[in-house]
Amino acid sequence: MVDTGRLWIIGTTSLISFIAYSPQIFIIVPLFHHPATNRDCLRLLAPFNLLVVLLFTHYFLCITTHPGRVPKDWDPATLIEAKEPDPARRLLIGQLRFCRACKLSKPPRAHHCRTCKRCVLKMDHHCPWVNNCVGYHNYGHFLRFLGFVNLACWYHIWMISKRVFARAE
Repeated sequence: MVDTGRLWIIGTTSLISFIAYSPQIFIIVPLFHHPATNRDCLRLLAPFNLLVVLLFTHYFLCITTHPGRVPKDWDPATLIEAKEPDPARRLLIGQLRFCRACKLSKPPRAHHCRTCKRCVLKMDHHCPWVNNCVGYHNYGHFLRFLGFVNLACWYHIWMISKRVFARAE
């Protein structure tokens, strides 16, 4: 069976590279041929390249950071007993959750991912774009990655529209 996760990462990296390098080749480089616009060119280039570096950094962190798994020594019964010694009140706290696939108890908001074949702490979803689950440890990187993707796309659109309207005049 083909590992489609790597194909998703290659495709996503290609899309990010297109967003990153197409304005530099088709918008910014032609401006360098006019000496009067060199300074304007650098003003466009510096923030965009910073966005691209931050975007690639957080994409890499999304891919490589483990989302968080239930610790092997996690025993919910001892935790509940430590918090509430009265057995009658322990019943009111709630039922222990059990993962049928992993054959282990799991804490609240931990879910089993069918793709990764493991329980993930505070699992949000399995994202094919990063070939990883989004969970407790990589949720922040994922949100920052999405934010930088949005900023880079809007900056890209702004640079293209600036170039189009400059040619129209």
